[in-house]
Amino acid sequence: MRNSILLIIFFLAFIINYGIAKNEYQILAIVNNQAITSIDLQNEIKIYEILNNQKITNLAEREKILTNLINDEIKKQEVEKHKIETNQSFVKNYFNNYLKQLNQNNIKLNSFNKELVYEKIKLSMKWKILVKKNYQNKLNINTVEIDKIIEDKKSLNSEDSDKNLLKNKIINNEIEKKFESYEKFHFNIVKKKSLIKIFEWKKQ
Repeated sequence: MRNSILLIIFFLAFIINYGIAKNEYQILAIVNNQAITSIDLQNEIKIYEILNNQKITNLAEREKILTNLINDEIKKQEVEKHKIETNQSFVKNYFNNYLKQLNQNNIKLNSFNKELVYEKIKLSMKWKILVKKNYQNKLNINTVEIDKIIEDKKSLNSEDSDKNLLKNKIINNEIEKKFESYEKFHFNIVKKKSLIKIFEWKKQ
């Protein structure tokens, strides 16, 4: 009799724990057979809330963060496919400087998963390397057009040094605009080729 009661208690405990675990761990989306879970979403939300000092309070915001997770997974698979690597020491230095900046802004560094943030930074760098590799020859700037823009600046000081500074600034801005354009273009191409399934999920 006693053994039977123990078995029933054990069985009930198993059912309860299984139910809790099932609710906590949901598959929210699949990107090319790679699952994104509710745990991934919770971790991402926590990082977002801490870094932005803002609570996620509605479904639209949660769905936006889930979309970001899906986009990151697409990028991750693409850079892995092309075996893109980064300079580890450069990534670490950038990451450490980023943590110092957060610390100066009174953000508690122990309150979020730093490893996830590190991986996000590394992924961003790898993605930019991939885009630059594919579109490097299209990032050239017509310096003649830049010179015309400078000539149209009536308020420009006539000193050559000022002109050079302005020219470099304009060139860098134009390159950045082109890069962002090709970055979006390439991502849309990759996303269209990806198999993405988003499931119904419980509003937690």
